[in-house]
Amino acid sequence: CISMLTPAFEVSQNEQFVIIVIKVPYGKVADMEIYAKDNEFLFHMHPYFLRLNLPGQVIEDSRESAKFDIDQGTCTVMLPKVNEGEHFENLDLLTTLLAQPKRQQYKSPLIEVISNEDEGCNEVDIDDFDWQLEQQLANQTESQSQLLSARYGFANRYNGVFSYLQDNLSDMIDVPEPEKMSANERSAARTAVEDEYFSEDHYIADFMDHEQIKHLIAFTTPWHEAYNIMVNNDNEMDTDYDAKWNLFSNEEKCHLRELPNKEFLLDKTEDYQLLLGLIDIIFAYAYNYRTTEGENTVESAWTICKISSSLSWLEVFNQFETVLIVCCRRALCYPLYRNWELTQTILKDVAHIFLLGREKVYPEVLIGNSTNT
Repeated sequence: CISMLTPAFEVSQNEQFVIIVIKVPYGKVADMEIYAKDNEFLFHMHPYFLRLNLPGQVIEDSRESAKFDIDQGTCTVMLPKVNEGEHFENLDLLTTLLAQPKRQQYKSPLIEVISNEDEGCNEVDIDDFDWQLEQQLANQTESQSQLLSARYGFANRYNGVFSYLQDNLSDMIDVPEPEKMSANERSAARTAVEDEYFSEDHYIADFMDHEQIKHLIAFTTPWHEAYNIMVNNDNEMDTDYDAKWNLFSNEEKCHLRELPNKEFLLDKTEDYQLLLGLIDIIFAYAYNYRTTEGENTVESAWTICKISSSLSWLEVFNQFETVLIVCCRRALCYPLYRNWELTQTILKDVAHIFLLGREKVYPEVLIGNSTNT
């Protein structure tokens, strides 16, 4: 397979066209090739290749155009929409656009995609495959240890990660023995530590010295402004809203392009647990954002990890109420500002972020992740 570069790109739209701006600073204009039909868009300008799966249909009908700006090193492609006036959803979710179209939809997927290389590379004919490979039975003790060891992380898919990190374990998580403790044992230990760590003196001090707390509660977050705009427009996203709040920053776009397009087999329980864990992480991020007034500090990574029990205790949630209780408990135990009214305000922040849709949730997760790395 020939290795090609995937260029940086942006996609926008108006009533008639989908507009794709592709950054090709080292491209050769003479080699430019463009193909667009239905939901598929292909662009080639050596050494760049871009394939997009659009959420709506486009057509080549002589109205299409492509302009190359040699100073900026960008190529702007205008593609006519098949249905003029149609709104294409999620054009800012770059990883989704890069995904190959699914040829067939199964009610219950049978195979988890762990690699999504282009078809045609290193194909293996099943008839020529050597099924008589030498096999060895694994050591029974090792096999049993792997099967019975605790699992954690994304959809409880991981174990053994901390086996080689014992020396630095306390700097990363609060779980004393992550490879041995089950989810229920981790939850019980977390609750006991929180009960012991809670400081009545600190809580009362923040309750009495309310001026700084009032200032933080009054702070206007960008998602609060965006939510008000949405409500004032009867929950419809107008042009001003899209332009101001739904566009990713250049840094966020870069993160999105770097995300692997990986598919997971998730049952309903796992899907629900992941959503609850996301609420927990967004709460920790929202706390840090409000209490630093949008300016991260050297303590921000610690604050987010400490408040989020998903990060610090590898917590697995099964009930929505439990997430809210744990978030509030940890917000009143560990960070600098421990105030019930402030905690309730942050819960509203989380609600606003989720009400604004995944276009707003994605940046917060990306920013939270970059803060912790």
